[in-house]
Amino acid sequence: MLRDRGTIKWTSMMLPEHLLQLKQDLLDVSKIEKPSLDYQQIEEMGIFVSEAMSLNKELKFKLYEGEIC
Repeated sequence: MLRDRGTIKWTSMMLPEHLLQLKQDLLDVSKIEKPSLDYQQIEEMGIFVSEAMSLNKELKFKLYEGEIC
């Protein structure tokens, strides 16, 4: 049976600069733009949060810094 080294055999062929760029590209792909909300959407979110708090439900929030998160 052939024993493959997996990704180990490829890492030695990559320069550190390439690895850094690949990691940066993966971070850039996962970023999303900050949505622009109107008054009605903000009010609906407030109602949703207050209902969840009154029912003791768990909520998750995403915070944005600048224009992209």
